[in-house]
Amino acid sequence: MDKKIAPILENIEVLPLGESALFTRRENETAHTAYRTEVMLYSAIRRGDCDALRDMLSNTANWKLVMGRLSNDDLRQMQYWAVCCVTLATRYAIEGGLDEVTAYCFSDDCIIRIDKMTSVEEILDYLAARGLELTDMVAQSKRNTVYSADIRRCISYINANLHKKITLDVLSDECNLSKDYLSLKFKGETGLRPSDYIKKQRLTASKDMLRSGRNCSEVAYYLNFCSESYFIKCFREEFGITPKQYADKYI
Repeated sequence: MDKKIAPILENIEVLPLGESALFTRRENETAHTAYRTEVMLYSAIRRGDCDALRDMLSNTANWKLVMGRLSNDDLRQMQYWAVCCVTLATRYAIEGGLDEVTAYCFSDDCIIRIDKMTSVEEILDYLAARGLELTDMVAQSKRNTVYSADIRRCISYINANLHKKITLDVLSDECNLSKDYLSLKFKGETGLRPSDYIKKQRLTASKDMLRSGRNCSEVAYYLNFCSESYFIKCFREEFGITPKQYADKYI
């Protein structure tokens, strides 16, 4: 178990259910987790502020997690609550500028994974990791909005064609710019050469494919890496673990 998750387990309370529930809650002065706390968490996602969300998640020992009774089964209780969290987080991400298709695909993938989980610890670890990932996606989306129209067009083409061979010739034709000018302009605005940006986006996309159960060979082939070994090398350099280690965490 992640040492950061332990305090959450100790501070979880599920409110009672039934006709006397409202009376009991008032009598004991208990209520759901403060709305202000929820807004702080989800607003960090909307802003694309990974540092703020990471700070809040690392200080969970200082606040109590109180939720309504959603099921008499403890595991299913947490699964239902996790789905609610994912749903809210997705909506905040869309408000923050993440495109709807990406956001809803992210949400669907999370819910499918949560449905297969077998422990509360696993669910909490997963929510924290995917929450940070979603926040980073919002941050990247915000960065994209400051790019020029030419570079936005270029990025849009790249993201829609990660499974194809993408060359500087293709991108220059798409943007109607010379290869040299496009390369300089792209690096100037994004901080990356087109080839490096393409590789980074492919590696990000590979995480979704690995979570869906695809093996390294399939992922490398679909995303146009020159070989499986090169894909594994790039993945490890980007994320610090191998594709198999990453998949083992989520499947």
